Amino acid sequence: MNLDSGSGGAVYSPPLFPGKWNTAAGGGGGGSYNAGLNQDNVAGFQSGDGYVRIYLLGAAPECNAGCTDPNAINYDPNAEFDDGSCIIPGCTNPVASNYDPQANEDDGSCIIIGCCNPAACNYNPDANQDDGSCDFSCYGCTDPLACNYSDVATIDDGSCLLPDGCTDPLACNYDINAQCDNGTCTYPGCTDVAACNYDMNAGCDDGSCVYPGCTDSLACNYDMNAGCDDGSCVYPGCTDANACNYDMNAGCDDGSCVYPGCTDALACNYDMNAGCDDGSCVYPGCTDALACNYDINAGCDDGSCDFGCYGCIDPLACNYDMGATIDDGSCDYSCYGCTDCTACNYDANATINDGSCDYVSCLGCTYPDALNYNMAATVDDGSCIFQLADTEGCLDPGACNFDPDALADDGSCDYSCLGCTNPLAVNYNGGATRDDGSCLFAGCIDPGACNYNYLANFDDSSCDYSCQCPEDINGDGTINTADLLDLLSVFGQNCN
Repeated sequence: MNLDSGSGGAVYSPPLFPGKWNTAAGGGGGGSYNAGLNQDNVAGFQSGDGYVRIYLLGAAPECNAGCTDPNAINYDPNAEFDDGSCIIPGCTNPVASNYDPQANEDDGSCIIIGCCNPAACNYNPDANQDDGSCDFSCYGCTDPLACNYSDVATIDDGSCLLPDGCTDPLACNYDINAQCDNGTCTYPGCTDVAACNYDMNAGCDDGSCVYPGCTDSLACNYDMNAGCDDGSCVYPGCTDANACNYDMNAGCDDGSCVYPGCTDALACNYDMNAGCDDGSCVYPGCTDALACNYDINAGCDDGSCDFGCYGCIDPLACNYDMGATIDDGSCDYSCYGCTDCTACNYDANATINDGSCDYVSCLGCTYPDALNYNMAATVDDGSCIFQLADTEGCLDPGACNFDPDALADDGSCDYSCLGCTNPLAVNYNGGATRDDGSCLFAGCIDPGACNYNYLANFDDSSCDYSCQCPEDINGDGTINTADLLDLLSVFGQNCN
């Protein structure tokens, strides 16, 4: 950078960025300069890259130094250059799980995970959050002479058990109070010289002596207590003529007879002891007579019963189940109502119109200035009369030819357009254009019946109460064999 201090020279003004300068026209006279940071003084001049300001004929103002980092807690929005004073709090410990490399002032938030139990083998004195890793495997018995010596233990926990007697319950001198065997055990045996298994080294008799006899288990006189064979054996067989393996040559019965039964392991009555099959096998299936897949021939229930055929079978119900074949009384008719938003009794929750829409009760003249203003009306029907007129006609708003302009009724009211407009009703009137609320829906109106019809408004004597005791098929008030016979009499037939 060259500065010309002669009169009438130019002034160089930096844009506060190192290495870049702008020129601006200046006046006469000498100049003064104020160099910023990172400048080298050479012979009274300053050179180098940095922030420099040059002022004419005046003293340089102080630069506003401070923290220019918006993330610092001492951020100074008025600072013109950063003086390295920014304070960014956080965890400054690199070992911590929440170490913040940007932080330059520790705020005590460091989390060091490890074992916090001073008694543990891997205790970490720097840890401030226990991670459940504490290990106590270094504790144990360190005495090699003890029964419970641990070669991995480094700290003796006082649990060593030293030899103190015979610990074998089978020994003659077993000591119930001994905790560590000392090798002194002596064992029992047969002390009778007449026995087959006489043991001259036995310390005490254990009642195990066995004596000579027939040792062949196939013999009739097999002696299960014989310790050695004395040649007296005679042989058995099956002597029962009803058995599958009857042996006419057997000298005595050895209990080996096996009898007929069901030999199929898949059958309910499989007999693992049967020696031959007698055709009595019965097989698993659904044994619940109320199930959709009831099997009359099943000998035992295999858990396969399916009740998926139960549900609401009324096509008019909101929850009609087209897959169900047996009604379970769950039919819901709450989706029926008036779905016409222009009707007086419009039901926003209804999804099926039941023909109950009322277009009359809320109609009337809604203009207070009219002669026939009706304060109860919510929908204007155009019947308002605002001035007198010499007119006669039908004054009944419910009539087909209602004349809103008439002042006097002339007896001409016509009601031929009124009737039931719901095709589902039994009194549906195809010629009616205005529903008069007279629709009749036949069905069972008793809520206690199995086939109660929420929509019905007159009883057609169809109420069915059989579901109150579905097992009472013949309806005699009791569940007995007669009901089962009635069911079996129609079992397998197709339902129409």
